[in-house]
Amino acid sequence: MAIIDNYISKNEVANLIGKDITVIDAHGNSIKEYKWAEMIHGTVCTSILAEKFKDANITAVSLWDSHMEISLEEVCSAFQLFEKK
Repeated sequence: MAIIDNYISKNEVANLIGKDITVIDAHGNSIKEYKWAEMIHGTVCTSILAEKFKDANITAVSLWDSHMEISLEEVCSAFQLFEKK
């Protein structure tokens, strides 16, 4: 299952539901964990989906860059990343 959102905290998903997921940026690189941003929209939605679909292999893409902005280019890169896989 592919999830694309502004930010997903891998650590907080694991804390909430006890399941590890893969979280990358739109280019396939690992992302930095931001402690202050753990319980935002992307993390909560990912946790709900991961709990509902327990057997799913989940890869989440966080789209924030270092300035916490999301560009259309990043969204397109995320779609292309999953399209290749």
